[in-house]
Amino acid sequence: MTFRDRGIAFRADGRTHRNWHIAVGGTPVFDEGAIDDWRTDLNADGLVDLAVSGRDSCASGGCLSAIYLNCGDGAHVTVLAPRYIEALRPGTTRTTPAGESWLDVKVHVKDRSHPSREGIRTVVWHFDGTTYR
Repeated sequence: MTFRDRGIAFRADGRTHRNWHIAVGGTPVFDEGAIDDWRTDLNADGLVDLAVSGRDSCASGGCLSAIYLNCGDGAHVTVLAPRYIEALRPGTTRTTPAGESWLDVKVHVKDRSHPSREGIRTVVWHFDGTTYR
């Protein structure tokens, strides 16, 4: 399965479509592909959106993660650009920017001053109409 939109190209490997190769403008986002962490409908439009993490691109601040919104007809747009996050999960609450209902996301972030897991805290990011913050 391959689909493209606004320079973003997705290719899924295998029958389960869990290993994704994503490129923006022809440049790979994740060197060795990305594993789909979860799929859910973020904006209540009936389409399943995709959150991925590049397991080969982990560092002390977590793994490189991103969220892509399914626009239908195989088109996707980035709603959370790749960044290092300890863990990314769908939330249970919704935010309504511009009258649209968007599912919040829970982000586990690491305090850089704590090298162990004791510095990890969970924050809720809301969609602001452009990205999650």
